[in-house]
Amino acid sequence: MTGDVLSRAARPPDLTVAYGPRPDHLADVRLPPGGDPAPVVVVVHGGFWSAEWDRAHAGPQSEGLAAAGYVVATVEYHRAGMPGGGWPGTFDDAAAVADHVPRLVAEAAPGRVATQVAPVLVGHSAGGHLALWAGSRHRLPDSSPWHRPAPVPLAGVVMLAGMADLVDADERGLGDHAARALLGGGPDEVPDRYAEASPVQRLPLRVRTALVHGTVDPTVLREAVGSLAEWLQQLAHGEDDRPVVPAHDPKSSGSESTFARDVIDIGEIRTGISEMALDAARWLMRHERYARTVTIKVRYGDFTTITRSHSEIATRDEASIVARALALLDKTEAGTRPVRLLGVSVHNLCTEPVGPPLDPQGTLPFVE
Repeated sequence: MTGDVLSRAARPPDLTVAYGPRPDHLADVRLPPGGDPAPVVVVVHGGFWSAEWDRAHAGPQSEGLAAAGYVVATVEYHRAGMPGGGWPGTFDDAAAVADHVPRLVAEAAPGRVATQVAPVLVGHSAGGHLALWAGSRHRLPDSSPWHRPAPVPLAGVVMLAGMADLVDADERGLGDHAARALLGGGPDEVPDRYAEASPVQRLPLRVRTALVHGTVDPTVLREAVGSLAEWLQQLAHGEDDRPVVPAHDPKSSGSESTFARDVIDIGEIRTGISEMALDAARWLMRHERYARTVTIKVRYGDFTTITRSHSEIATRDEASIVARALALLDKTEAGTRPVRLLGVSVHNLCTEPVGPPLDPQGTLPFVE
């Protein structure tokens, strides 16, 4: 076995799932040791979006992630230079990967996926571009066929040495002008395609994102993130000259849970709300705080999102907070309408269990 990532061997996948009808609509699934449920990581391989490179070279990376405790889905997609690849086919595949692969993996490996934890998209090089693009389609214009009205339910996107600006990639001639093969021309010929395909055109993306570049490649890092490059490199080396402000007073606490499938069973939904409300009450106890306001968040299967809040005398009593959260749930369509995500938060905090109700229209501290 050599040290070359393109020739290094990896163990075979535990199973392979199809996410579409075409030959390369596949995802190799590697399971972690043991039998406990684990979060899903979807790996999108690189290779300048070219038919020359397939998912095989991402096998060792995927094997390592599985050994670290994740359910890993290493996806294939149609690349430039092959039937169904390039524009728009490669982007159709990337969108389908983000929308469907985590659910399909959970169905194919029952009991092995931690469905209460949102998946992560990880992509290297060209795959990093596709992962970031697929995870930020809610920022595309409404006219785009890939536009989503709400974000993909992800914990985040990790882009490893990826490209967020395809105009820049073409100007630098990366991969022998691989962006032109992907998009069917240069920026002057198909400018709308470059705009639609470049996540940098839609900042802020409003997606939790980690951009990872090697410290030996400062030029690429600067070209990827601009003036942030030096600051990011300092942070990577543990250097941060920002002043430390100790003992921040917490203003709220909350949690969310994204299901791998739409849930209609009201019993399962009530259990989820109860557990998150109980966690919130225990957080209050640990931090010696009381909360005046309890808020729940419900995101339905069509990604319509609502919040409901209730304020009264401050408390940290577990039974009270759970009961208030469940009463708020009863004011929603949960149980008659499929649910994809739930959230519970407590806010308007104080240090004494007294005081009049505050902020009856309080909102969740979750990013929409």
